[in-house]
Amino acid sequence: MKMRTGKQEIINVNRRQFIGDSSAMAAGLGLLTLGTHSGKTLAQQADERRPPAPPPGMGAPTYTLAERDRRFAAVRALLERNNLDALMVPQRTGTTILQFANYLTNEGAFLKPSVVILPVSGDPFTMNARPFPSAGPRWITRSYSNMQGRTGELVVRSVREEGLADRRFGVVGLEPGQFGLPEFFHDGLWDHSTWNEIETGLPDASFVDITDQFTEVMMVKGDEEIANVRKAAAAGERLHEFMLATAREDMEVRELRAEIHRFFVLNDIVSDIQVHAGGGPMRAGQRFATEYGIHHAGSYAQVTLTFTIGEPGEAVLGSAEIAKQVLDYGLDNVRPGRTFASVIDPMEQIVADAGLRHGFPHIHSLMPLALVGPVGQGGPYQATRGADIVLQPGMALSFECGAFGSRSDEVRLGGTGVVTDNGFEMFNTLGLELHSV
Repeated sequence: MKMRTGKQEIINVNRRQFIGDSSAMAAGLGLLTLGTHSGKTLAQQADERRPPAPPPGMGAPTYTLAERDRRFAAVRALLERNNLDALMVPQRTGTTILQFANYLTNEGAFLKPSVVILPVSGDPFTMNARPFPSAGPRWITRSYSNMQGRTGELVVRSVREEGLADRRFGVVGLEPGQFGLPEFFHDGLWDHSTWNEIETGLPDASFVDITDQFTEVMMVKGDEEIANVRKAAAAGERLHEFMLATAREDMEVRELRAEIHRFFVLNDIVSDIQVHAGGGPMRAGQRFATEYGIHHAGSYAQVTLTFTIGEPGEAVLGSAEIAKQVLDYGLDNVRPGRTFASVIDPMEQIVADAGLRHGFPHIHSLMPLALVGPVGQGGPYQATRGADIVLQPGMALSFECGAFGSRSDEVRLGGTGVVTDNGFEMFNTLGLELHSV
């Protein structure tokens, strides 16, 4: 049931009806439903549910060799335009936000950093590759290994053995501050000791940073990538359904978060970004602004949901009204041919004209995190990253449109979608409105 309270439309959730509807939707999405809180311990609930295993391969990389060939062709064309002989990309461990090497390998690094080298002609090769379990074929089958040795030493040896020791390399992540480096990694992607060993060991080679150009290639998704972004966003949508069906007055926030993590495990989701404001028991009128990064089905989405326990206060309603204006403007104006700044600047102005602030970027790109609107976490807003980049069909964007007078009244609305030939397609729906439960 929908109702209006003050200025902003609120979605009032009938939990029993919602859970029934959500269970049916879960079957359609291939995701597991956890049911509602029953007053029993998580262990008791887990023993009673004993849900079936997720579908085979769910969440593992699922891209075909045709998608590999599309990406390799685009990267090799980039190398040829720059008179380069090969591409060199580091693959870091311990973070999911650095997607550059994964773009070429369709798999991750295990325990130890890796490096990927793609020649203009000839077979690509990796260092210390450890594939994800996947039903699909491996994209790069040749790998040099020294699991207990130094990465730089291995790069030097492999490049010499491949006959590339005197070639020109395009390198990703070599110089600090380049466009395309993620929002939190402005210093580059290479360890000093590793790069020093590469430069010293390959004195006849030359190296050119092409992070910005490689980023622009990555930003435009192919059909397979868009389909998997859609699946990741659908998993996030199901998460929102579960959260709204589970949250209730007097429930401990940590109990809800524990249920959310169980949902991730049962549905083969890895979550990197986890923002769930608030703590202690949920009280009537309390507002919760959440954001989760969803790695699923070989792709990634970020989903945002703001809800209150019972009816929201006037300040929250005011924040929601402005956040919705910002969101609507963005959805109506993201389209091919416009620069990122031409969309994001008016969105900033809506919040400023209302005398409010926002903490998170209203829009940022996904895989890679290159286009980023201004961020204002308690100080001056940071400048827009990628302001002059022209939007193109196939770019994946996350909307996180926010507004607040005080942080306890913050509302963020949004979801994940892609730029289309004539506009923008948003894959999520629940995050586009303020909810009450």
